[in-house]
Amino acid sequence: MEFVSKVSGDADVTAATVTTCGSCTVVQPVSDDDDDYITLPPADRLVIPEHCVDIDKDNDEIVQVIGTRGAKVTRIAGLEGMIGLKTLILRSCLVSSMEGVETLTNLTKLELYDNQIETISSIQRLNNLIILDLSFNSIREVSLVEACPALEELYIAQNKLRKIEGLSSLSQLRILDLGANRIRKIEGLDNCTNLQSLWLGKNKITEIEGVGHIASLKILDVQHNRLTSIGPDICNLNALEELYLAFNMIENVDGLPVNSVLSTVDLSTNKISTINGIEKHVSLRELWMTKSLLSTYEELQPLATLPLLECLYLEHSPIAKDYEYRKKLTALIPTLIQLDANSTTRW
Repeated sequence: MEFVSKVSGDADVTAATVTTCGSCTVVQPVSDDDDDYITLPPADRLVIPEHCVDIDKDNDEIVQVIGTRGAKVTRIAGLEGMIGLKTLILRSCLVSSMEGVETLTNLTKLELYDNQIETISSIQRLNNLIILDLSFNSIREVSLVEACPALEELYIAQNKLRKIEGLSSLSQLRILDLGANRIRKIEGLDNCTNLQSLWLGKNKITEIEGVGHIASLKILDVQHNRLTSIGPDICNLNALEELYLAFNMIENVDGLPVNSVLSTVDLSTNKISTINGIEKHVSLRELWMTKSLLSTYEELQPLATLPLLECLYLEHSPIAKDYEYRKKLTALIPTLIQLDANSTTRW
């Protein structure tokens, strides 16, 4: 493989022959008069996309480099003038700056998943961008995404965000993933009225709020947060189909949207001690309450009237210790197809 490399000091190596040695790269200078070798850590190498894959700059609409398969791109360069480029994917590479994308004004998808980016930049001219994935980086704030009003999918999971911001112009946004950050409050979604999927798991959120106006919302994930209740904010989200609230401190099911098409609810690893009111949610097909505090069949009686309930998880709950647990529950809920990890047809 050959590519341009730069090292600290006065050394400048171009068109060097490269071999890998452990976690570093050994670069042989192009000059025949110099027998020395230079060892560069991967992040210090200058590797651009065309060093990793063949690129037809006149015709290619997609450029994709997956760093786990070989060489890792360290800089976005060499793509200038590719007016037909629609998709740029540099996944699991060593890119630390977004500089270089500003000339790719016809991009509709930009994926820089799993890199070393700390600051969002150079996207102000990407007016056609529909999908932006910056997950698994070290980004601390996202206000610049407002420069891309055509965005429909935005993924910035596993970063260092503390606040939801920069979304006021993203009225076309359908999917937003901000999971595994440091967010404490659900806010800034006032204009995201077309949002269908919102992923906020593994943050520090204490209350479900700021989403009650999003009538189009179908999937809401607030797992692994600091919720103590579901709260009233989602009670009128009639389009909601899937709700994921595992690993919180919720005690009951108050607040679930009664008139919705809600089919899946995950309340695993909470402090659920009562499910009174669950019988109102007649569209439920899957209910997960692993590690609940439910201990009697009387407490589970509301499930008996749910006409579509097919899958129920109660393992590691007090009730699951009963010797006849499976037999009694399948009798109580004849619609069940799966109880915990097993099919009911096996008994």
